[in-house]
Amino acid sequence: MLLGDHGGPRLCRGSEDDAALVSARELSKAFRKSAKTVIPTVVKITTSSSPQIGRGLNLPNPFGPDRFGEVPGDPAEEPEDDPQLPGLGSGVIIDAGGIILTNEHVVNGAAEVRVELADGRQFKAADVKIDPQSDLAIVRIKADGPLPAAKLGDSDALDIGDWVLAIGNPFDLDLTVSAGIISSKGRVLPSSRRAHFLQTDAAINPGNSGGPLVNLDGEVVGINTAIASASGVYEGVGFAIPSNLARWVADQLIAHGRVRRAYLGVAIAEVDPRAARELGVAVRQGVLVSEIFPNSPAAKAELRAGDVITAFAGRTVAQPRELQELVERAAIDSTQSIRIVRDGRARELSITVEALPDGFDRQGAAAQQRLCGNNRRIGGANRWESNWPSRRPTASMTSAVWRSRAWRPMVRRPRSGCNRACAFFESGQFR
Repeated sequence: MLLGDHGGPRLCRGSEDDAALVSARELSKAFRKSAKTVIPTVVKITTSSSPQIGRGLNLPNPFGPDRFGEVPGDPAEEPEDDPQLPGLGSGVIIDAGGIILTNEHVVNGAAEVRVELADGRQFKAADVKIDPQSDLAIVRIKADGPLPAAKLGDSDALDIGDWVLAIGNPFDLDLTVSAGIISSKGRVLPSSRRAHFLQTDAAINPGNSGGPLVNLDGEVVGINTAIASASGVYEGVGFAIPSNLARWVADQLIAHGRVRRAYLGVAIAEVDPRAARELGVAVRQGVLVSEIFPNSPAAKAELRAGDVITAFAGRTVAQPRELQELVERAAIDSTQSIRIVRDGRARELSITVEALPDGFDRQGAAAQQRLCGNNRRIGGANRWESNWPSRRPTASMTSAVWRSRAWRPMVRRPRSGCNRACAFFESGQFR
């Protein structure tokens, strides 16, 4: 130890380096402990399906014909006679009885789903339940005894900058671990109407879909689902479905075989500065009601277009996604309090939420077109701008295919949206 100018202790450079090394080693220990806790619960999911299901491969590649080495119209790239096309993804055991959580796009449309555990045991799926709106699925297997199960953590407790690990089977490399941080929260992708994603820079690649995103306590805080990429592989931006949403969807699939969502029957948007001035409310302190659908719970409760919802069921809402999550998870046919600002005055109403009708999202899409023309989508609780610069990488769900000894993207069109061109590479499948 050296003395400073005023007689106080001053650490030498060697001591500073030692302290940094100790800190790095402690972080490494935390990574190891978290990975060892969760790896036994991570599974490989392989699927087989008919060539007809794989026809999405023939959609045009938005990145040009040379990005992945394919030649347009090359007969060597046409579907082969093999009646089964293989797929690959990841999953995580969430119940010792053999319940596995994964992505819907990993298993949907598969003729057969097989699961390989971390210890090498293999099982044919006994049952598969899917929720396309959140891109989540439950796979059941019948094992001889209890299986190691991961603990689902509280994704709401995550903050930007928190360390996380992504675990899965990228490119068929079993049980691969990558590290990164939470880069952002609440991301909206056009691939999913009912999910708001965690963003991470932990490496996520084809084969990672359905695998867990894990905090340093060894808890699953997300399900790895998508990447933003111009190449179909990791470029530093990945997305995971938050564990709190995954837990709720899994519980619904286990209990009912499908997800039962409540709804209000409104089209909503953020309160931007202009709307805030006109309505006499604070910016982004509430959710603007832009349309009321006929015969909906909102219509029956006499909500009006132009109302600003500031709280639902006693919980303050500042963003559309917050309101959507609260509403859809409310008990169906339950009566909830709703606080609004109308004509500059605060009011409180009661509303009885109902089950989301089939086809309601199509009504919402039509309303979005009326509200925002071709450049913006507003509705449910999703809003995004479509006029990205042409050179900006696409926000994409990732999937690759293994055909003719080369990786190629499977391009999937957005399900809806105001002319936003997005390529979806489902990250769990080689098809």
